[in-house]
Amino acid sequence: GDDLRLRCESYLALTSNTVQFGARLDLHAAESGFTVDGYLGFDALFHLAPFAFEVDIGAGVALRYHGHLLMGIFLEGTLSGPTPWQVRGKATFKVLFFKVSVSIDHRFGADEPPALPEAVDVLGLLVAALGDARNWSGELGGGEHGLVTFRDGGDGSTLRVHPRAELRVRQRVVPLNLAIDRYGNAPLAGDRQFTLAAVGTGGGETGLEATVLEEAFALGQYLALSDDQKLSRPSFEAQQAGLGLGTDQVGYAYDAATDGALEYETLQLVPGQASLEEAPSAQRYVMTAVVLEGVVGTGAAGQALLRRSGNARYRTLQQVA
Repeated sequence: GDDLRLRCESYLALTSNTVQFGARLDLHAAESGFTVDGYLGFDALFHLAPFAFEVDIGAGVALRYHGHLLMGIFLEGTLSGPTPWQVRGKATFKVLFFKVSVSIDHRFGADEPPALPEAVDVLGLLVAALGDARNWSGELGGGEHGLVTFRDGGDGSTLRVHPRAELRVRQRVVPLNLAIDRYGNAPLAGDRQFTLAAVGTGGGETGLEATVLEEAFALGQYLALSDDQKLSRPSFEAQQAGLGLGTDQVGYAYDAATDGALEYETLQLVPGQASLEEAPSAQRYVMTAVVLEGVVGTGAAGQALLRRSGNARYRTLQQVA
């Protein structure tokens, strides 16, 4: 029943710049009007940059009779650091109406503010991310088959893209078109807002048609937000992160193949025949244009999505190479 209970709980929380964890153990025992309650727990908070920590510890045990305290011991303490180190604590002992408390508050070590992280050149990080081929991809439209498979680019420095695919680039360094206040816990060195645009090749100034791509960013890493704003806003928000280049208006034409005679050899193999050379003389058969027109659309090339799409032009040749 409820005369004997033992409960243990713990937690772990990770944020962009902190690690938080703790645990608590509770004990309750009751018999003939007497109760014993005890607890032991701690809470730890670590800041990563600049590094600092604080640990709270608590423990206590109390003996009661019908709810009246007979005897109890309670301990509370805090350790923080490292510049400076500080220990604070209090111990309390109670017996009926008698109470004694002892406190401690000791500070030692160099009283130096932690060094701030170095300023970050976000533009350099962004340029490096855009220059990484792993952040680029080529994606075909929905339901369209590529017909071919590209060989692996090796060391990843080369990107192979299907000619009908949309070329996409995404980066997760910084949200685009957003004025930022910091980068993680570091100050900024240089520009605060960044824009990615597509321009024509060969020195042309005409912009290419592009669509904006988004990624999820933790804006608390980039904006100076109050504690209330950090708690009320979503952990991650969709922000501009890249571009997709390509258009459905581009069409592809297929050059006519060199005309030539399409002929077949018909060989009849007789069961028990020793070799192919012993077969009767080959009979040469020329497929008529009517037959070719009927079967050409059922082959692999004729059934390909690329052949049947509205952007492609093809013609059936009565005679092909």
